[in-house]
Amino acid sequence: MGNVYAIQAQWMARKVAVVKLLPALLPDSTVDGRPSQTRTALGYQFEIPFADVDESQTKLTDHSFVMKSHGHEWAFGVLAGGPKQDVKDMESMSGHHGRVAAGMFGDALQSDYVLRERIYGATPSRVSPFMSDRVAAGEYMILVIKGVMLPSEAQSGFYEVSSATLKGFQFGNPAVAKQLNIELFDDQGSVSFMIGQQAENGKMPLTQAQINRLIQSVRRDSAKTK
Repeated sequence: MGNVYAIQAQWMARKVAVVKLLPALLPDSTVDGRPSQTRTALGYQFEIPFADVDESQTKLTDHSFVMKSHGHEWAFGVLAGGPKQDVKDMESMSGHHGRVAAGMFGDALQSDYVLRERIYGATPSRVSPFMSDRVAAGEYMILVIKGVMLPSEAQSGFYEVSSATLKGFQFGNPAVAKQLNIELFDDQGSVSFMIGQQAENGKMPLTQAQINRLIQSVRRDSAKTK
């Protein structure tokens, strides 16, 4: 039975606190209504929730997009991924032509979003001593993967988010976190936003309503999809 893996899972819960976290619904779903700038990068259009952009610090490559403010109160980065990129990576890392991954994740390998949902939904309590060793080992390995993938910012807030065309996760509460990460997925791939911010007079410059504005505005760049 899965006694050893259940004990290891509980040990991990004490040493790596983020593995106990589960994504929650956003406590604030309001959307900031102030004027914003629309930017296009890496096949996506989105509205940035910032003023005071230092255009001399704006950099776009084939793989990334970076912006900063003049006073460095915030920094903003974008990365994009292809369809089922995480699924392919997981199958590649697991070896045996993906058979190990298929045994661990099953139907979760249908898309990157479903795969992330499965990983982020793992908890130590799911590793039971009453499971077979094979099943318990699989659940424990998913928990290990979660501990590696989940950013530490999730401890201040870990949320499910979505727009009209994408769905994903937000890591970090903008009221307190210096770093925020957002992952959004659709059938064609993924886009990730990384936001760094510094407190001004003891208060963080960004609000959840501004982050919601960003998320709700994300669209595929029509010029790239024709």
